[in-house]
Amino acid sequence: MIRLPLQSTSIVPLDNIENYSLVQNTQIEVIDLHDMTTCDVSNEDANTICYSIIPENNDEGVAVLASQLQEKNNDDCNIENWDIISNFSNELDCPKLVAYSSTSDDDSVTSLPTKSRSRKRRSQVNKSNWFAEKNKKLREHGAQYYGKIKKDSKWVYETVKEPKRMKNRCKCNNKTGNIKCATVTDEQRIIIFNNFWKDYTWGEKKVFVNDTVQAIPTKRPRDRKQSDKSRRTQSFKYNLKTPHDDYIRVCKTMYLNTLAIGRMTIIAWKDKMKYNCTPNELRATKDRADPFADRQKSMNEFFDSLPTMESHYCRASSSRQYLQPDWKTKMDLYKFYVSEWCKSHATEPLSRTSFFEVLESRNISLFRPKKDECETCTRYKSGTTEENDFQLHILKKEEARKEKQADKEQNQFVFTVDLQAVLMAPQSNVSTLYYKTKLQVHNLCFYDNITKDGYCFVWNESEGGLSADEFAFIWTYFIEKKILSKVENKTDLRVIIYSDGCGYQNRNVTLSNALLNLAVKNQITIEQKYLEVGHTQMEVDAMHSSIERRMRNRIVNVPADYIEIIKTARNSPFYVKYLEHGFFKAFNNITSNKSIRPGRTAGDPKVTDIRALMYSPSGNISYKLRFSNPWTLLPQRKGILSAIGFDEMQNLHQGRLKIKAKKYNDLQQIKEVLPADFREFYNNLPHD
Repeated sequence: MIRLPLQSTSIVPLDNIENYSLVQNTQIEVIDLHDMTTCDVSNEDANTICYSIIPENNDEGVAVLASQLQEKNNDDCNIENWDIISNFSNELDCPKLVAYSSTSDDDSVTSLPTKSRSRKRRSQVNKSNWFAEKNKKLREHGAQYYGKIKKDSKWVYETVKEPKRMKNRCKCNNKTGNIKCATVTDEQRIIIFNNFWKDYTWGEKKVFVNDTVQAIPTKRPRDRKQSDKSRRTQSFKYNLKTPHDDYIRVCKTMYLNTLAIGRMTIIAWKDKMKYNCTPNELRATKDRADPFADRQKSMNEFFDSLPTMESHYCRASSSRQYLQPDWKTKMDLYKFYVSEWCKSHATEPLSRTSFFEVLESRNISLFRPKKDECETCTRYKSGTTEENDFQLHILKKEEARKEKQADKEQNQFVFTVDLQAVLMAPQSNVSTLYYKTKLQVHNLCFYDNITKDGYCFVWNESEGGLSADEFAFIWTYFIEKKILSKVENKTDLRVIIYSDGCGYQNRNVTLSNALLNLAVKNQITIEQKYLEVGHTQMEVDAMHSSIERRMRNRIVNVPADYIEIIKTARNSPFYVKYLEHGFFKAFNNITSNKSIRPGRTAGDPKVTDIRALMYSPSGNISYKLRFSNPWTLLPQRKGILSAIGFDEMQNLHQGRLKIKAKKYNDLQQIKEVLPADFREFYNNLPHD
C-alpha cells in the first residue's frame, strides 16, 4: 500500500488515460483534503493494466500512477517521477491559452492559476525541515519516532520507539477516601491524555506535572534508628485535572497510566521545577554584548546607500530589488564594501559570509531577471555581438539617460508615457475564471516628471482597440486638455514626451501627423524622444508598479472597478479617465506626411533608427538619429497641411466593438459567479 497526498502535478481527464505497463502489482491510496479515493491496480497482461476507482465522496474522480507504474517503453521509474492525474469538473471548459498580443483575442497566460514555487533563500537555515527536528517533534507529541545510538562515532537513528498509548486504569474502587480514582471516567482520561500529548510542548508538560503533583515532606521515616539519614525526604500526591479544571486526587498508578509516563520522569521534572518556573526561566537572562553590533550597523548603512530598482516586467510577481549593473559579481560588491565604504568610514569589515547573508536577507540581487535583460546585452555576454556594436549600444543608452535628465532640469513640461500590461475583467480568486477568456482592459499612463502627477486613460476592448488612431487621440487629448489648458502664454512652449520605441503606440506616421497638427494649431513645439531598446525603464513605470500592488487580492467585477483601484494606488491620487467608443477620433483626414522614414532607399536610416522627433509650429518635422546630433529636417512626402480641431474630426468607431463569440460565451458562464448587479454589463456586450 502506498499513500500519496493528492497534488496537481499534471491534470488529465480520466477518460484520456491510455495503457500503461505494470512494473509491480500494488495498491495506491490517494489522500485528499475532502475525499479519499483508492485505486486498485492489477496486472492482466504484459502491456496493459486495468484500474478501478473506489470513491468515498469523490465528485470528480481521481486516479494515480506512482513509481510502480510507468508509461509504455519508459524505463524511468524514479520516485521523483510519480505522476498524479486528475480530471476537471465536467462543467468547466479548458481552452488553451496563449500569450497576449495586440492582435490576439485570447487572454494573457498570466491568468492561469500557477502555483508559484518560491526559491529557497541561500544561507538561510530552516531547521524545521531537518530529520532530527522532525523526530523531536514526533517524540514531543507522543507519536512514533526513532531513537538514536552511537555507532562508529556517529549518531544513527535506527531504534523505533512506539507511540504513546494510555494504559489501563488502576483497580482502586474506594470512593469515600481521599483517593478517588473511581470517580475519573474513561472519557475524562482520554481527554487528559490527548491534551497532554497532542497539545502541550515539553515545557507545558512539565508545568502540568508540577501543577498536578504535590511534593510534601515525609511524615515518618522508615528507619527509626537513623531517622536523619533517610534518603526519602518527600512524598508525592497525584491529582488529575479534569476538562472542567477540577482536581481529583488519584493513586500513582492511575496518574502514570493516564499520562503514559514513568515515575522517574515525575521525579526529574519535579526536581527541575522546584522553583515553580519553567526551565527557560531558570537560565541566565543577562544579555551578552554583541561585539559586531557597530560593524553590522555600518554594513546596513552601506546597503541603504546603494540605489536599487524594481524588476521592470516582473514587479507584480517579485518584490526583489536590483542593484545597478556596476558590479559583475557579489565578490566585486564585497571588495567595494571593504575598500571604499569601510575605509572611508574607519570601520572593520565583516566577513564575506555575513555580507552575503545580509545581501540575501534584504532581497537584493546584482542581476536583473531575464525578461528585463536587453537582447543586445545578452547576445554580447554570449559572444554573438561584436564589441563595437555593443559599445555603440551602451553609448546610446547613456546618451538617452543624460538627455532625459537634462530635459528634466531645463524644461517645464517633461513627461514619460507607457501602456500598462493588459488587465482582465472580471478578476477574482474563483477557480472558474482561470480557464475562461475574459475582457481585456487597457491603461495608458502619462507621468509628469516635474510635478510627479500621473494621468491614466482606461478603456476595455469593447470600447476601443490598440490601433495607432486610439493612441494618437489619447496623446493629443492629453496635451491639449491637461497641459495647454493650464497655460496662458503659449509662446515658445515646449512639451517633451519620452517613451519606448513601440511602433503601433509611439513611433508611427499617424501619431506624428496628429502631433504635428496639434503643434501647428496651438503654435507650440512638441518633442518625442525614444529610449534605447532594452533600456526603457522610466518614471512612468512607478505608476504601473503602484497600481499592480494595489490590485493584489482585489476583486474586479466590471472594467469600471479599475477606476477606484487606480485612483487610490498612491496617497496623491492619479487622474483617471474612463474612455468609451465615442471618445476616439479618426486621423485619416490628417495626412500631411506619408511617412516618417528619414531615408528613401535601401541602406538609408529606418523609422526604428529615429531617436527623437520635433514638431514645430511652422509645420516641419525634424529628427535625430543620435541625441548628440543636431536636429535634421525630415525629408517629407508632404500633403496639404491644414490644422483642425477635435470637433472637426470624425469618430473612429460608430458603435461599440464586437468581441468574439467564444469570449462572449465564456463571459456568460463567468457572470454566474458575480453579484447580480454586474451581470447586465456582460449581457449587453456586442459580439459576433
